[in-house]
Amino acid sequence: STHQDRSKPMTDVAEIARGLTKARVKGLLAMSPTQPAPYDAIYGSARAEMFRKGLLRNVRSYDGLWMALTPLGLAVRDYLTQEQPR
Repeated sequence: STHQDRSKPMTDVAEIARGLTKARVKGLLAMSPTQPAPYDAIYGSARAEMFRKGLLRNVRSYDGLWMALTPLGLAVRDYLTQEQPR
């Protein structure tokens, strides 16, 4: 269907998940699926890479800039929680 064509195929999600280091997986799993997190929740270089990959987005708040998972970030996080139960 055309609806599925617009979304990221699961292979991309799996590929991105496989490409993440243990530290990045840990950071992604620590992110709330619903609540923004402060920037220091994920260390600098890991955070920068996750923004580049489109997993995180900026969120403006009354007390500054926070970050949250994008739809792709949520999909990768869901994939990781299914693949690697904690």
